Amino acid sequence: MNKLAKLWRDNRGVIVFLSLMFVFRSAVADWNDVPTGSMQPTIQIGDRLLVNKMAYDLRVPFTTKSLIKRADPERG
Repeated sequence: MNKLAKLWRDNRGVIVFLSLMFVFRSAVADWNDVPTGSMQPTIQIGDRLLVNKMAYDLRVPFTTKSLIKRADPERG
């Protein structure tokens, strides 16, 4: 137990940052790489897109449970 307390004390900032980053990527925003050219010429192969996960609903991190539904996707 003493080693665990020392690990926490020495690396608290890094551990908190990584935890918050995982929650952020799970619930708020994420990025995806474009694998194919299906949307060329607008989006190129290898482009990285930022995805706003809160655009349609607010979810509990690391689950698929929706807390608040905001909208549905629409064409265009």
